Amino acid sequence: MASDYNAGRAKLDALVEVWSNNCLVESGSLLFDDRAIWTIPHLEDFRQRFLENPLFGTEESFGQKLTTQLETASDEVRWLVCELVAIYFLFAVGAIGGPTKRTTLEAIIAPLGEERPPHWQRLAEAMDEGIGNPGLGYNVRRDLQIGYLLDFCLRFKAIDDAEQRRGLLDNPWALRDFADDAGEGIAVREMRHILLHLLRPGEFEPMSSRTHKQNIVDAFAGELLTGEEIPEDLDEQLLLIREKLVELKAQPERPVLDFYWPPLRDIWDPGSDRPDGVSDLDLLLYKKQIVLYGPPGTGKTHRTRELADRLIRRVALERWKAARFFGSQDELDEYVKANVHWVQLHPGYGYEEFIRGLRLQADGSTSYVNGLLPRLVEQMNTVPADERLPVILVLDEINRTDLSRLFGEAFSLLENRERPAQLPGFDVDEEPQELALPDNLFVIGTMNLIDQSVEELDFALRRRFFWRPAGFEPDPIIEVNAQRWAEHAPAKWGWDRAVGDMTRLAERATLLNQQIALSPHLGPQYELGHTYFFDAAFFAGRWLRGRKQLSGGVLWMANGRPRPSIEDLWVFSLEPLLAQYLGGLDADTATSELSRLRAVLIAGKVE
Repeated sequence: MASDYNAGRAKLDALVEVWSNNCLVESGSLLFDDRAIWTIPHLEDFRQRFLENPLFGTEESFGQKLTTQLETASDEVRWLVCELVAIYFLFAVGAIGGPTKRTTLEAIIAPLGEERPPHWQRLAEAMDEGIGNPGLGYNVRRDLQIGYLLDFCLRFKAIDDAEQRRGLLDNPWALRDFADDAGEGIAVREMRHILLHLLRPGEFEPMSSRTHKQNIVDAFAGELLTGEEIPEDLDEQLLLIREKLVELKAQPERPVLDFYWPPLRDIWDPGSDRPDGVSDLDLLLYKKQIVLYGPPGTGKTHRTRELADRLIRRVALERWKAARFFGSQDELDEYVKANVHWVQLHPGYGYEEFIRGLRLQADGSTSYVNGLLPRLVEQMNTVPADERLPVILVLDEINRTDLSRLFGEAFSLLENRERPAQLPGFDVDEEPQELALPDNLFVIGTMNLIDQSVEELDFALRRRFFWRPAGFEPDPIIEVNAQRWAEHAPAKWGWDRAVGDMTRLAERATLLNQQIALSPHLGPQYELGHTYFFDAAFFAGRWLRGRKQLSGGVLWMANGRPRPSIEDLWVFSLEPLLAQYLGGLDADTATSELSRLRAVLIAGKVE
């Protein structure tokens, strides 16, 4: 979504300056010194081909569809499209590598048969740089991104006077208003944020997500946005926050402050896959109890760790204030380690272990002994109220025990913090014990839908928790396999050779889960978590060992037929799980359904 990569960008920025001056203000070119490429007629020609005659419902890739749309285009329009797609590519790094970008651009101009223009090398080298990973949607829905870029350019070129166009580029907030005034039917998506950053990097963050921008403002506004004249605009607020964080030396080890690096990201990023609305962090701060539920392999444990960590850091920033917060990171790291408590629940873990129960003593007598929760509360109460930070209690796999019995009378305390309840068990020589849950105790539960559905749980329990579905996410398939690629693949085969197939894998995994959800034998609760696809780098890397040449991809051949690597992923990671899910069916039905689902992943075939 933003600058996750510490990549160079000098050539990229130089190319944007040429584009701004030669193509937007004037009507020249990125590649030629003497040809008028960026003209309204050429842009309008491409608009009609691209936006008014879209190609939907085919198995063709974006590049193949673009080839069809440009079959009858003039030479000048082809050069325009090549340059415009290059601008679209500039921001992305990681998921779309330099070789992939150049291959796409070369395919656009291949029918021309011309020699490479004077400044081709300048453009080609800029493709190796980048700013951030804009997310899977940026790559999968290229039509929407390029559609917005095309609309922006047409509206910009419609400003008659060149000096007025230059003046608009020189005024960041007027340029922002212009960017927001997209044409009818044009989706204002990631490209809006990317375009503003490319043209005005001093004022607009290297981000492609509005949600991320809003999360950052929400996290830092309390202390850093003060006074009577706080701007209403999100980008202006973000700029003020950046300036104050630089003054506070929030990231002294980095030459340029980056919201996507610690300790900043640990404060604002809720780790949520939701594009809009309240975040997981918002839910937990408000309710104090949340359950993350979903199929196995959807990263619930990882998400819980992130959520607990970021909750503590967010509150620490509010309580400690920025100066102490940024100067006490080691202290905060130790606090997080010591105050996130995990309890693995199971059928044998009950009220006696969690609240209070009779225990046999060394002398043969029995007495009541406090369980985990009262001991934790007692420990928390030793900290002075004005020094308290959140303490997180994680109840892992809550559906494996009876939660109503587990909490007992403490159940009502979840929504009545600081109000004591009397525990029934006490020894004859003791006063009854009371328990009250501190306001800084937060509870996170996790639950696999396969084991038990949410509807089967106690309604009172449901009311005391927010229920957050944790489902399949395609983006991590690309991101994690990219991280693992260097470990598993021979050095001669770079990530650029794999990213296309890994992107296809993410798309096929999405399609596979759609078919699982629609299956009369399965359903949404049986979708495959994204973690089951993380081994693709291993299988592809093993298959590549010793190979001198490679035609096509690392998971599929150029003609779409499967490599052994994708077959191995199916056989060893996916098929056994699906076979277990289908275990209650007769053999023929189960075999038929497995065969159908295999065809979805391997061939993209939907019956």
